[in-house]
Amino acid sequence: MHKILRENGIKVKIENFGGKMHAKSIIIDDKYFISGSMNLTKAGNIRNDENTIIIHNEELTIKYKKYFLKLWNMIPNKYLYYDPNPESFESGNSCFDGIDNDFDRTIDSKDKMCLK
Repeated sequence: MHKILRENGIKVKIENFGGKMHAKSIIIDDKYFISGSMNLTKAGNIRNDENTIIIHNEELTIKYKKYFLKLWNMIPNKYLYYDPNPESFESGNSCFDGIDNDFDRTIDSKDKMCLK
């Protein structure tokens, strides 16, 4: 989906914090803030039992937007063009966290992307 969004002129950055970010939020027109457990996927929309809240509060929305922009600016601009490998040295501490961040059944120093 990231590729499709980028090909259609939508800026997408994927965090390089070692696969730990799990925020699912939307800001609309600086007036609405949408957040919840739902992954913004077909499964999240149709199959999963999720929660989502829509808040119409401009003050709260602007505060969240500032937080979002702080995170956005922490992510290097090179990730506007490609996604960092979630189990590699380009994703923070992911080669030392004991988690299989890329779901390939290898962890940390056993993962080929952490051997470099």
